[in-house]
This record gives sequence, structure tokens and C-alpha cells, in this order.
Amino acid sequence: MQRKVSSFSSPGSLLYSDSIQLERVDRWNSYWTEDKQKTFFENFDKAATQTGFKTASFSDFFNLIRKQYSLIDSNDFKRLQNHFYADNIITTPSLSTIVSVIKVDDFNKEMVENEVSKLDGVVVMDRKSFYPAMVKALGNDFNLIANISLSLILVILILAFGRFELGFITFVPILLSWLWTLGIMGMAGIKFNIFNIIISSFITGLGIDYSIYIMQGLVQGYKSNNKNLLSYKTCILISVMISISGTGVLILAKHPSLNSIAVISIIGLLSVVLISYTFEPILFYWLVSKKGKNRKSPITISDFLINVIALAFGLLENLFMHVLLLLIILLPIRSKTKRHLLHGGLVWSLRFMTLVPIYMKKKTINVGHEDFKTPSLIISNHQSHLDLPFILKISPNIIVLTAKWVWNNPIYAPVVRYLDYYRCS
Repeated sequence: MQRKVSSFSSPGSLLYSDSIQLERVDRWNSYWTEDKQKTFFENFDKAATQTGFKTASFSDFFNLIRKQYSLIDSNDFKRLQNHFYADNIITTPSLSTIVSVIKVDDFNKEMVENEVSKLDGVVVMDRKSFYPAMVKALGNDFNLIANISLSLILVILILAFGRFELGFITFVPILLSWLWTLGIMGMAGIKFNIFNIIISSFITGLGIDYSIYIMQGLVQGYKSNNKNLLSYKTCILISVMISISGTGVLILAKHPSLNSIAVISIIGLLSVVLISYTFEPILFYWLVSKKGKNRKSPITISDFLINVIALAFGLLENLFMHVLLLLIILLPIRSKTKRHLLHGGLVWSLRFMTLVPIYMKKKTINVGHEDFKTPSLIISNHQSHLDLPFILKISPNIIVLTAKWVWNNPIYAPVVRYLDYYRCS
């Protein structure tokens, strides 16, 4: 074992327990008997005189041999402990630990670790493997903090802009650039360390500023119809160039940590700028414009959810009509009666479905008190998909002129054709 260990440092080399002290005192006293001391002193004085020393020159040495030793005083023990082994001895009310340092090369590390682990009450900790575990734990804590911080940033952006849509669009470049940076780090094999964590926080802060500047330019341009977004982009580009020139130069450093700082700063800043320049304007203009012209009102999250709900009810209505059609076809009655039942089922299902959007104010105006008992013609401007169900629910006698694609659509065609709707050629 001695040949395997390069060096060994332990408080036990200087600080002994009471039992070891008593054992060694007994060995000392049993060895230095009075006869042995007398013989030793006589021979020592004789040799000292022959070599030119005075007889009293070694009196202090003789006193050390004659001294009656006992346990070291607790204050002296504490003084030695605090002076030499303050970091090696840790005492708490419930646990006391003593740290000994063993240095060994990588080849013999496993063998020495196994041998030392066999000792009772001894725990072996590899400092070299302990650091990666500590960095991993730090990375996990950082991920938790980062997720909480990103969530708070999203909430603050929504409150600052006063709209969920604007806050979310501003947040998209921050989130995507963060994920993009993590992905590139993973592909490049760059691991998180304390330096990377600091620089990542710095990049995230700049990304927030850049996204807010872009959104401010987009909102002001929409309000005033003044396309001043270019000035914001120019300011951002100058800021990025200055930041990259300051931290990116570290890519020439030979130290891995400094090199990783430069790589992450370059990747992160370029990611933020690229995503802010592209995704943010694309999403914003999709909400406020269509075919190069401003919408009458921008798309909101409530509009989007309403359309999704309306689409879901439309699909349910279509499914209901297909099931009803199948059941009616199987009935042993005349075809005319079957079509009348299907028309009635369509009317009552649409009346129920049009009651679902409670957020919408609905009012039926029939100035001429039309009851559709005589042939009539209804012309709709067809501004949305809502006018058709609201018209069809009035009476089962209404026949619709359908577009060619509806007549040939495999989803709508079975019901539309059975209802005897007309096809627009």
C-alpha cells in the first residue's frame, strides 16, 4: 500500500487520541527506567566531554528524558487543531468528522480506494469525481432557476405590453435563443460551468432588451404607420457587435473555460439577433395584417380560441349529421320522408349549436314576418362561416346553393347531396 500512495496527510500524525497518548506515555516510562537513564546520561556526558562540550550543555535534553509525561492539555490540543487542521476536523452536536488526504495516481486509485473503504467508520470521497457532481448539481439548480426566471419574464412582458399576444411574441426570441444555445452546446460537447452560467445570464439579459426594442418598433410602426423598425435593428446590431468584440475575443484563449465563454457568447448573441430579426416581425405582422394590408382588428388569443371552439363544434355537427343520415337511410319509410327528417335534424342541431357561443350577442330580425311557406330567395353577403348555420336554422324548407368544392368534398358531400342542395356549376 505504501508504494501505491504518493502522499498522506492526516490530523492523526500530530493530534493523538487520549488512549494513544496514554499508551505511548506508558511505553516511554517503561523504556526510560532509572537505571537506563543513569547509564545513558553517564555515557552521553563522557562522549560530550571527549568532543569538547561542557557537561551542562545538554541539561535541557536530559530534563526532557526525566520529565513525567501525561495527557496533553485540552487547550493545547485545541490550539494545535485550530492552527494546523482547522479544515480537516469538523465537530457538530450530532457528528464529528476527520478528513485525511491521500494522493494517488489514476492507475492505483481504484485499488487504494477499495482497501481504504474496508476500514470501519471510513468514507472515501474522490475529490476529482466530486467536482463534476457538484457542477451537475449546480447545473440542475441553475435549470430550475432559469425556468422560474423565464416564467417571470413572460408574465412581466405580458403585463408591460398589456396584451398576452404582444408579451408572448416578445418572449419567443428569448425562449428560442435559449433552447438554441443549449442545443448547440450539447452538440459541441460544451458543458455547463460557473463561467458558462454567468455568461448565459448575461446573454439572456441582452436578449430581453433586444426583443423589447423590436416589439416597441413594431408597435409604434403599426400605430403611426411609420416604418421605423430599421433604426431599432441598427441599434441592436451595433450593441451585438460591441458585445461580441468584447467577449468573443476570448475564443483565442487557450484555457477551456475562457474559450467556452467566447463560444457561448457568440452563439447566444447571434441566436438572439437572428430570431428577433425574423420570428418576432413574422408573428407580429401575422396578427395585424393580411396580404400586405392591416386587418380591421388584430388577431387576439381570444379570437383564436373562439375559432378553435367553433371548428370543434362544426366537426361535431358534421359527425352528428353523418350518423343521423346513416340511421335515416336504414328506416323503412319513403325517401321524401327521410329527407324531411334529415332537414329537421339539421335545423334543430343548428339551433342548439348557435346557442353555444354565449359570448356573442344574437338577434333575429324578420321585418316581413316571413314564414317560408311560399317560395322565397335569401341572399347573404357571406362575410363569415357564421351566416350559413344561422340562416339554415330558421326553417327546414331552406335549400342552399353550394360551391363546387363543397359538392365534391368527401366530408360534406354525402349530407349535402341527400338534402338536395343545388350545386353551383
